[in-house]
Amino acid sequence: MYLTELEWRGWHFSIEEDAQIFGKTKVIAERDDIEEIFYVAADYLSEELCEEWYEQYLYVYG
Repeated sequence: MYLTELEWRGWHFSIEEDAQIFGKTKVIAERDDIEEIFYVAADYLSEELCEEWYEQYLYVYG
């Protein structure tokens, strides 16, 4: 199953269609009024990717 939206640890992750830059897919992570943008070589979301972003970047928001 290919996920383009995923809720993970209170964050909503989504992929914008046709928003590839240099072959990478744009992923938006949103929670409340916070928005972070990531670029990934994969074409879909996974819990592993979301956990990696959470552990490396998003944990600082509490």
